[in-house]
Amino acid sequence: MSNLKISPFVLILTVCSVFAQADDFPVSGPRFDDAKYVVKAFTSEGSERTVIIKRTSPYFSIFIKHKYDCSNSEFRYIGAGPKIEEITDEKTDSQWLWVSPADWYMEVKSYVCLSNENKTASSGM
Repeated sequence: MSNLKISPFVLILTVCSVFAQADDFPVSGPRFDDAKYVVKAFTSEGSERTVIIKRTSPYFSIFIKHKYDCSNSEFRYIGAGPKIEEITDEKTDSQWLWVSPADWYMEVKSYVCLSNENKTASSGM
């Protein structure tokens, strides 16, 4: 047996990292896409939710920013980036689109619209 010692700081950091990952909400994503999708963060402003979704494929990861209107069952694309802090708001005036009950966006909308609290993400995920 080795005399491996783990500092309390490393242990706490490891436990916090595990719990931070546990907060991610997995969503199914588009049917044609084999990537993994998770809701990383969202904020509330009245009936609107600004949502950060992480898309992870075998080749790269990207963060996508959407806005959902819970009262009208609509969403719009805002922007994307390789890291949360690097998301560019490309389409802040983009058209609102209806969320179909059969679409994967409905899974995201249902999760963020039924949640009472904001879920914020740390940068650099």
